[in-house]
Amino acid sequence: MSELATTLVLEGSGEFTPAMENTDRYLLSKIGKQHPTVAILPTAAGLEHDWHKWIDDGVHHFRYLGVSPLSVVGLEVRSRQDAGDPQWTTLVESADLLYLSGGSPHHLHASLTDTPLWQAIVDRYHRGMILAGASAGAMVLGAYMPRTIGPKVLSGVEGPTWTPAFGLVPYSVLPHYDHVPRFLKGWRERLLKSTPPEIKKTLIGIDEDTALIIENNTEKILGRGTVTRIR
Repeated sequence: MSELATTLVLEGSGEFTPAMENTDRYLLSKIGKQHPTVAILPTAAGLEHDWHKWIDDGVHHFRYLGVSPLSVVGLEVRSRQDAGDPQWTTLVESADLLYLSGGSPHHLHASLTDTPLWQAIVDRYHRGMILAGASAGAMVLGAYMPRTIGPKVLSGVEGPTWTPAFGLVPYSVLPHYDHVPRFLKGWRERLLKSTPPEIKKTLIGIDEDTALIIENNTEKILGRGTVTRIR
């Protein structure tokens, strides 16, 4: 039996906004079903008081794109404890497209690592479900992610520390790549200088409102920006 095609989507930002309508129309067309099921996982925003807005925005967004509200499912997983609830694993089994929202990549990674929910997501992905991550959701799908890239790192006062991510792609993802303040001239050079060689050669930057779509061994860029291979 031949292996099913896989589709992974890495977005710099913009999930569930008009900026990504064309991207999501494309993804829905790839599913090829009259009534696709879309699952939204807002765990990265689980520490925020308004975490549920990611689900609400997703339902509204995909309803506008023609998906029945009954077919847009919110996985109310805010923490590692929530990730152990088998009802969410069951819902993943029926999903055709699953979105990891923005928020904290480290909270998302810690909440899903070595859980039945994450295993179900990976298994379903390898059986044809489209897996999309935006901002923090994109970062956890890469090979490594920085612990923080705050003002001190961007200004060169200190270097970033890096931690392994889920590694669904062999490079590390920097979202919001075009949004760094212009006055921080040379921040990319400083970032590269302080990054270990094994990570430096795998970095990509994805602009806001931009998607890198990886379909087996081919790549497609959709959105208003671009994707930068950082060397």
